[in-house]
Amino acid sequence: MKTTMSVKRKKRAPATPLPLKVTAIVLTQAELTLLSQLAQEQSDLLGRAISRSTAVRGLLRLVKEKITPSELRDAIEIELKQGRKWGYDSQK
Repeated sequence: MKTTMSVKRKKRAPATPLPLKVTAIVLTQAELTLLSQLAQEQSDLLGRAISRSTAVRGLLRLVKEKITPSELRDAIEIELKQGRKWGYDSQK
């Protein structure tokens, strides 16, 4: 006959989230609309309000895991060809 014993586990305190820093990014109206749509889709899926900032942080985590530096470089090249300025030339 088996005896069952309940094992008491210590509850761990939830991890403290990293502090957020306010920053500004410049987006076209089309990009801002897309970002708002992405945040709204996630709000609908999760059943809670998701801000555009939260959506951007999620996108950045996805980029880090799924996009190679050369793919990002190609996307930046497309932006530069549209006449947008991102940073400065690294070579002088």
